[in-house]
Amino acid sequence: MTTLLLRVMPLCLAIAGVLVGLVVSVAQAEPLSDQPLEGLTICHVPCWIGIEPGRTAFAEVPSIVSRQFPTRRWQVRGTRSYLVLPSLESNTVTVDEHNSMVNSIQMKVSLPLWRLLLLFGKPVCYQRFGDPGLINIHWNVNGIYVLSHFAVADWNPEWRSNALVLMARSSDPCERLTPWRGLALLKRS
Repeated sequence: MTTLLLRVMPLCLAIAGVLVGLVVSVAQAEPLSDQPLEGLTICHVPCWIGIEPGRTAFAEVPSIVSRQFPTRRWQVRGTRSYLVLPSLESNTVTVDEHNSMVNSIQMKVSLPLWRLLLLFGKPVCYQRFGDPGLINIHWNVNGIYVLSHFAVADWNPEWRSNALVLMARSSDPCERLTPWRGLALLKRS
C-alpha cells in the first residue's frame, strides 16, 4: 500500500501543479478592458487613469479624463463629476469632490471576487447588510480604501461585484466592521 501511494503521489502533485498554473494563467489573461477597470491598468492602484482620491485636485479631473478618453462623454454637475463609458453594460464612473480634492471614485463594474482578490490582495474587513447575502468588502491599498459591493447568492456563483469604490477616508471604516478572516467564513455566515 505504501509503495502504491509513493507511486501515485508524484502524479497527483503534477496534476495539481498543472491545474494551479491554468488558474493563474486564466486569471492573468482576463482583460480589464471594456470596463472602467481599464483605468486601473494605467497607474498603480488605488489610482484610476491618473486620478487618486485625496491626492488629485478636483479641478484637474476633466483634463485627465479628456486625455485618457477623448471620445467619451463627460459631464460635471456641482460637486460631482460623471464619466459615462460607452459599453454594452452601460458602465459608469463617478468622481466625487470634497474640499477641492477628489474624495472618491465609484465604478459600476461586474468583476468576480477572485479577480478583485488578485488585484487588491487580502481585504481588511467586510460588512453584511440588508439581505444576508449582500456584502461590502474593504481593502486598504496605500492609504486609500477600496470597497466592493456584491451578492453571495446561487444566481451569482462567481460573486461578481456591481460596484467598486476608491475613497480617501479620514477615519478607518473597518473599526466598526467585521475583520477579514477568509473567504470560507463569508459563505458560512
